[in-house]
Amino acid sequence: MSTHTTTEPVHAISWTHTHAGSLRAEITCTAPAGAPCRLECVDGCDDGDAHHHVVADAGHCVAAAWIRAAGVEREYAGPAAVPARSGPVELVQDDGWGWRYAEVAAAERAAA
Repeated sequence: MSTHTTTEPVHAISWTHTHAGSLRAEITCTAPAGAPCRLECVDGCDDGDAHHHVVADAGHCVAAAWIRAAGVEREYAGPAAVPARSGPVELVQDDGWGWRYAEVAAAERAAA
């Protein structure tokens, strides 16, 4: 597993308008192999606590797949009333995966 740390966001959201007029969102990931968002449990764990199990790189972003399956809009974990916009996002994990805009998360940390 890589010990390289980066401050550049590796996840982003893109919002597009469909022909029917609704918004569609897609989370993308550029994280390298071995990044936490790409790890999945390989020893049959079902308790959701991968910290006590054997994990391996899934070959794709497990977090983005989770968010896509659960519904991108539903998994938003940031403050209310933030307009939909494309850009970098930060993933959050708490009984599943969620996301929030990276700029909002950085501002919240600076205020703390």
